[in-house]
Amino acid sequence: MRSALKNQATIQLQAKSRVDFGILDTLVGFHIRVAQVAVYADFLRSVPVAGFTPGQFAIIVLIDRNPNITQQLLAESLGADKSTLVARLHVLEQRGVIERVRASTDRRANWLRLTRLGKATLKRMLDFVVQHERRIGERLSIDESAQLVELLRKIG
Repeated sequence: MRSALKNQATIQLQAKSRVDFGILDTLVGFHIRVAQVAVYADFLRSVPVAGFTPGQFAIIVLIDRNPNITQQLLAESLGADKSTLVARLHVLEQRGVIERVRASTDRRANWLRLTRLGKATLKRMLDFVVQHERRIGERLSIDESAQLVELLRKIG
């Protein structure tokens, strides 16, 4: 896997050396998007749970860390459109990873919980994400990686 990433990086560097990016080379948003595409591709290339996405991973981490979180609070914390999140939750529910339970304090709200399968899935995904993060950050020092995360937090 590591050699595939290095090979892709080499191909990309060679292509970049032959292209004039103009203003794009100075745009933060452009570089964030290029990095996001690379990170997403690496994630999908080696994810241990078929069809699982980074967005689904974020959702199950937040549900695990915040038992009985409501759909509304989850959407707000992710900065996600509520209807988009509902569709994502439906997929996770269909896969048996999460369950929605009517909130006892507000019958209009749903609490979100991981199922047993969800907890097992989260464990597999956490092990995977540690390796994934190592791969995508291997060209950064520990300090650079921490600085990048801090800078991205300022943007988003």
